[in-house]
Amino acid sequence: MTDSYYTGKFDTTTIIVTITSALSLYNALELILLIFTTFAVYRGLYFWSLLVATTGLVPYIVGLILLYFRVTASVVGLVINNYGWWTAITGQSVVLYSRLGIVLGKGNDRILKYVKWMIIIDAICFHTTTTVVVFGSYYASPPAQAPFSRAYTYVEKIQMTGFCIQEFIISGIYLWKTMDIVKAQTQPAASSINTSEQKKKRRVHRVMTQLFVINIVIICLDIALLVIEYKNLHIPEIAFKGFCYSVKLKLEFAVLSKLVEVAGIKNPRTLSLSNTFDLTSNDRTDSLPTVNGNGDFVDQSYRSANSKLRGLSAAESSSPPEWMDDLKKSSSRHVDDVEIDAEKGRQQSSSSFDAIERGQGNISALVPGNVSEYPHHRRVRRESELLYADAIREMARKG
Repeated sequence: MTDSYYTGKFDTTTIIVTITSALSLYNALELILLIFTTFAVYRGLYFWSLLVATTGLVPYIVGLILLYFRVTASVVGLVINNYGWWTAITGQSVVLYSRLGIVLGKGNDRILKYVKWMIIIDAICFHTTTTVVVFGSYYASPPAQAPFSRAYTYVEKIQMTGFCIQEFIISGIYLWKTMDIVKAQTQPAASSINTSEQKKKRRVHRVMTQLFVINIVIICLDIALLVIEYKNLHIPEIAFKGFCYSVKLKLEFAVLSKLVEVAGIKNPRTLSLSNTFDLTSNDRTDSLPTVNGNGDFVDQSYRSANSKLRGLSAAESSSPPEWMDDLKKSSSRHVDDVEIDAEKGRQQSSSSFDAIERGQGNISALVPGNVSEYPHHRRVRRESELLYADAIREMARKG
């Protein structure tokens, strides 16, 4: 590990470390600003995993700079760099996991559970083992330092391969499901589908295509990291890793957030992106969009919401209104008296309370004769209005 320092010459390794560190820090700071200006509510698995992974890039790069250029003691750079490595690597996988349930849909809880435990087990095994070997290669006693250094060359390749396989699996699931959704959306649409539904299908197709592309990019970046690692380019691999993960996080943030829109949320900024679709094993899956038999991208939350609204409206329609109770309490003569008074009122147009009953919008006040002859112009009055007119007549009579 003694060759992992700046030698005073501005060589290729130094150029790579400088350029990739600057780009990584810029991407991380930009992404932090985007996170805090985009999320409406700061909670949920998606928000915290994205924030932890993004902020982890900063100590990862700072620790590399301190360690490579020997700005401070090596232990300071190692501690800071390893903390950033833990949070950035596993955090990025959790970011992918937090949105995986959207494309999986209902009935895939077992896949989500397997992915979750894969991330947890890999994090415990690879992070712990690599950290012990790294510190042992630097600070073990001289008899044990050489074995730790040799172990580090193997452990580094093993953990890199393990984390890449983990991301290959998660990205492969995304590719598998997005291909199914894209194929379903590209099927010939029926002529009865309206313009809004066609626009939604095109939006879903566009987002799923973008999701497919970023997972291809993730796989290509992981392969590039493996190639650099197996060529034993230790410092360039560490520097390039920070740049790769900053690019992956920016791509995932740009596309994974759009899954909320295609899943049925019309204005995701009014809600918490993370709170809406934090798809852990305990989350509800009936709010996830699925592909139905007609090839349509269906949001199950709309179905459940519509069913609840229909149930609510049915309950409201079954319960009698308040005026019905008043009508039952009143005597039966009210309606008959109203009809008689209405007939008298038609014959006596000069009556003051007759004008109140008919109102300005009643065409029967403008046409002589029996109002039954003009059924199209008669306004249907409710029982509550008849009771109200009866009360006005009683007051007019007393007056």
